[in-house]
Amino acid sequence: GISKTEAWRSLGRRGSTLRPQPGWLACRPHSRDTESMSEANVAAARRIYEARGRADVDAILAECDPDVVWRPYLSEVRGPVEGHDGIRAYLVSLSQEWEYLRQEPEEFFDAGDRVVAFLHTHSRGRQSGVKLDLEVAHVLTFKDGLCVESVTYVDREEGLRAAGLAPETQAMELGVHLPLMRFGEERLSFERLCEAVDAARELGYAAVSANDHFVFQTPWLDGPTALASVIERSGEMTLSTSVALPVLRGPVQLAKTLAAIDVLSGGRLVPALGPGSSERDYEAVGVAFNERWKRFDESLATLRSLLSGTPAAANATYYSLPSELRLTPTPRGGDGIPLWVGSWGSKPGLARVARAADGWLASAYNTTPDGFATARARLAGMLEEGGRDAESFPNALSTMWTWVARDQAEAERMLGDVLAPLLNRDPDELRDQVCVGSPEHCARLLSSYAAAGCQRVLLWPLGDERRQLELIAEKVIPQIEPS
Repeated sequence: GISKTEAWRSLGRRGSTLRPQPGWLACRPHSRDTESMSEANVAAARRIYEARGRADVDAILAECDPDVVWRPYLSEVRGPVEGHDGIRAYLVSLSQEWEYLRQEPEEFFDAGDRVVAFLHTHSRGRQSGVKLDLEVAHVLTFKDGLCVESVTYVDREEGLRAAGLAPETQAMELGVHLPLMRFGEERLSFERLCEAVDAARELGYAAVSANDHFVFQTPWLDGPTALASVIERSGEMTLSTSVALPVLRGPVQLAKTLAAIDVLSGGRLVPALGPGSSERDYEAVGVAFNERWKRFDESLATLRSLLSGTPAAANATYYSLPSELRLTPTPRGGDGIPLWVGSWGSKPGLARVARAADGWLASAYNTTPDGFATARARLAGMLEEGGRDAESFPNALSTMWTWVARDQAEAERMLGDVLAPLLNRDPDELRDQVCVGSPEHCARLLSSYAAAGCQRVLLWPLGDERRQLELIAEKVIPQIEPS
């Protein structure tokens, strides 16, 4: 049989959006190698489907207990099909109702005394002419080598659960942005950074991250410097950037910074990179904003070469380096650092992630759960086209502005008076995109991202960091549904 994990991954590859199916009559023989199906119940299930493929009713019944019960779709309305005589009559009725009804087994999953069969159904109504093309699950229960029950599920996930092959749920991780800017009267200080990191470590958060700007609407601490300053207090948490700016900092300078943070943290750095979206940052260093993407592509390749100790490209346009240049010390792993790339979800941005990155970082206030899911699916296709494994490719969501409010009035004040002016956005636009509101609102939003396949969300409290992280841990996390 196939393991629980393989069953769930198989389901995930196909998707589970199903339409109702009418029942079964005939199917084509399953093509999997019989030697891989050594369990007796799986072998019996195979024989049942092979008999149905031949429309051999006697052979079907030979594998079924005399008191067998079939529960096809809508059996709760029409009633179950019971015994050998009931099955004969039922199959005759299907042949009268459907011009053809074929079911092709795709995979079998061994669940002890039960077998789950994933089927692809093709049928056309005899009178209506309506064609159906469906994916369903049958759960067959065996006793003493004979099938005693068969149940049709229009939701394959439900079929796996019914057979005891429940999905191995994966809790979405939460990380924390360092408090690099002011939201009110809070001071920017080392003590405030430490308080936030101490709270994140004590409460079990997975990561701390630093954003990167040179100039902003409000005073802004330098991100890489702040991240380096809390290495000692960060415990075993991942350190990340979200995102660092190789175009503006320069690939050599940023390579030295990232390598140092990785060495000093014991190899815990997983940086994300991007060109940055602030024209003011480009003006501050005298770089043309309209060149940012060309420069970023080259700076990313140069940065990767510097961190991995491999020669940089000889035909560089913007960042020409001596061919013998090697930066030391190298990162802790010795072969570079995984370099993620940030993208809001555009096709060119995702193509860049698929081509050049080790992970994808999305932006919470520039997407939605549905938008994230769509972009993730598009990225998976691009990765597979490039010969890369989409299933193991990591992702995260940054800049999830967060404030667990006491009531709706407080939530509206934080949206309208604090966050919207800071971002120059309409509060109504932000309301459903950020974790500003009740614990229930925050849990629903985070659950939606978990369902969309997001693996980690980086929260950015709008001040009072320790208390907000405590509220998330106490009131929000218990309500988040796992992916």
